[in-house]
Amino acid sequence: MKNEAICCDKGLDSVLIYGDGGEICRFYLKGSNFRILESEKQNLYLVAEKSSEIVVISYEHGKLTLQQRISTVEKGFAKINYAAAVRISPNRQYLYTTNRGEDTIVIYKIQKDGTLEFLERHYLPGQFPRDFNISKDGKILGVALEYSDCVVFYDVDNNTGTIRLRKEMVRIPSPTAIIIE
Repeated sequence: MKNEAICCDKGLDSVLIYGDGGEICRFYLKGSNFRILESEKQNLYLVAEKSSEIVVISYEHGKLTLQQRISTVEKGFAKINYAAAVRISPNRQYLYTTNRGEDTIVIYKIQKDGTLEFLERHYLPGQFPRDFNISKDGKILGVALEYSDCVVFYDVDNNTGTIRLRKEMVRIPSPTAIIIE
């Protein structure tokens, strides 16, 4: 994916890849309202906001291929939910995503073939996790809880991908984004 731009087009329900000469390829995913993506090697990881899924797409030789669709919410969850942010750990072994409605952060192990294996789900100490981020060294994860007017922090175990809630909480009115330096 060198010298290429990847974008999600909500209006077209498509993922598009552009190169120096214009559009290289397009992948149509009906009605999912994709909003954020991460890339790792030859895989794209997209959050399907409305259907609460992570979609794994491989990209090889100018072609996009669906590899996996995996739910971000617990089986049987019936309330309104919107999957939110997605991040890959700095060591490139784990993928994290948040759910607004279920109010969780979910952790997946990235397999050798790029697909995801569910590891664990953490219920957050607040509502509507709008965004989250991971420190560059991968040791701290912060979550912006928009409806609870705060940011909470977790310690991250880089060997297992698991997280543990820290005691400190920062009060901020309606936080919607977070960067950890």
